[in-house]
Amino acid sequence: MATKRMKKKKNTPQKRNSYITRLRELAQEDHPEALYQLGMEYLSGEHLSYNANCAFSYLEKSANHYYVPAMLELAFSYMTARGVKRDFEQARHWAKRALSLGSHEASDLLRQIDYSQVQEASNEKEYQQALKGYQNGDLKETSHLGECYIYGIGVTCDKEKGLALLHEALDQGYKEAAMLIGDTYFFDEELKNDAKALKYYQYGNQDNNKESLYMTGSIYINTYQDYNQGTAYLKKAAQYESAQAAYQLAIFYLGDNPHVPQDTKALKYYLQQALKADYEDAFEFLDYLHNEQSLKGRKVLSLDDFIELSQIAAKTKRPEDLNRLAFDYFKAQQTDLALKYLKEAANLGHEQSLRLLQVLSINKDDPENSLISAASKGDQSDAMNLASFYFSGIIVEKDIEKALEWLHIAYEKGSYEAGSILGEFYLTGEHVTQDTKKAISLLEDCAKHNNMRSLMILVDCYEKGIGVPKNKKKAELLKNRIANLENC
Repeated sequence: MATKRMKKKKNTPQKRNSYITRLRELAQEDHPEALYQLGMEYLSGEHLSYNANCAFSYLEKSANHYYVPAMLELAFSYMTARGVKRDFEQARHWAKRALSLGSHEASDLLRQIDYSQVQEASNEKEYQQALKGYQNGDLKETSHLGECYIYGIGVTCDKEKGLALLHEALDQGYKEAAMLIGDTYFFDEELKNDAKALKYYQYGNQDNNKESLYMTGSIYINTYQDYNQGTAYLKKAAQYESAQAAYQLAIFYLGDNPHVPQDTKALKYYLQQALKADYEDAFEFLDYLHNEQSLKGRKVLSLDDFIELSQIAAKTKRPEDLNRLAFDYFKAQQTDLALKYLKEAANLGHEQSLRLLQVLSINKDDPENSLISAASKGDQSDAMNLASFYFSGIIVEKDIEKALEWLHIAYEKGSYEAGSILGEFYLTGEHVTQDTKKAISLLEDCAKHNNMRSLMILVDCYEKGIGVPKNKKKAELLKNRIANLENC
C-alpha cells in the first residue's frame, strides 16, 4: 500500500544508521509514527533486511495506538498473509477501525478484502478440481495443478513441485505445459532464466502459438537486443492474430526506437490490427499519436489516416473514441460529421462532448469567443480543450501563443497533463525558450500527482542526466511507481 514516510536527508550509511537508531529509540517509547515507520522499513528492505514478521509486530503496536496508516497496513497484512496467518475477519476489523477514524482508503480496502475472500474460496475449488483431474490421469489438469503450486492458487506455493508437474504433463505429450514453464522462467523473479524460457517457448512456436511467438520476440528484443529476430517473431505472432504483438510493432514503427526505422505505413497497419482486436492499450496509443501531432506539431500520420483509425476505434461506441473521431472531422472541416459524432458521444454521457456542444450552440457565428468564455469560467478540461484547439486549428484558427497561454491556465486550474506537456516543451525548447530548471520543476510537480507522462519523462531525465544529475536509483524508483500505477 502507498504510504508516507518521514522526510530524510541525503542517504549516507551514517545517516541511515542514525535514522534507524532514532526510530528504534522512539519506538521504545511507543511513539505511534515511529513504530509504523520501523515496520515499513522492514517491509521496504531499503534500510533494514526485509522481515514481514518484524514488520507486522511494529505495525500492530502502532495500530493499537490508533495510528490510522498502521491500521491500514495491518489490515492489508491480514488480507495477504504478510507476516501473519491470513485472517479476513481481522483484516476487516482493522479496516473498519481506520474507516471510523476518517480514512478514505479504508473503504477501498474493505472492498478488496471482500473480493480476496471470495477469490480464496474460488482458488480452493480450482485446486481441488485440478488435483482430482491429476489423480484421474488428466494431462490438462496435471498441468493446471502445476500452475496452482507455482502461483499458490488454493494451496501453499511450491514452485519446485509445480514445475515437476508441468514437466510431467509435457513429457506425456501435453505441449501447452511448455508455455507455462516458459512463463515461469521468464516472469518469476526467483527462477528467472530467459535462456530456459526461450527453450520452452520454442515448443509453442512449432505450432505457431501466438503467445509463445510474442514472448520469443520479446526475449530476443529485451534480453539479447536482437531486433531483427525479435521483430520477425512479433510479425509472425501478429500474423496469427496476437493483438499484443501488433500493438508493440506499431510502437516500434513510430520511429522512437533507434533499432527500428520509422515506417508510418507499418505503424498504421499494425495499429489497425490492434484496434480491430479491441486491444485496450492501442486506444491509448491512438490518443498519444493525436497529442503528438496536434499539441507538439509532430508529423505522424495524415489526417485521412487518423480518421480511418478513429473510425475503427469508434465502432466500439465508447464515448471517448466517438469524441476523438468528431475532432478529426472538425480538423477536416467536415462540420456536419463532426457534430454527428459529438452528439453521439454526448448522448453516451461524454462530458467534454456535451459541454462543447453547449458552448458551440451559444454563438454559432463566433465559436472562438464562446469557447474562451467557457474556458475562462470553467474548469481545467475546458482550458485544456481550448489549448488543444489552438494547437491543432480545430474550430478556431491555429495560434501557438494562445495555445500555450491556455495550456498554462489549464495547469493552474489543476490539469497535470497540461503541466507535463509544458514541462516537456521547456525541456526540449519546442514552442518556448528552453528552460530545463523550469521543466524539471513542472514535471516533478505533476509526477507527485501520478501523472504518467511526467513520470516517464523524468525516468529518461534521471537516466541520461537531462536537466538533473544522473541518478539511476531515482530512475528505478520512478519506474517502480509507473509499474504500480499500471497495475492499479
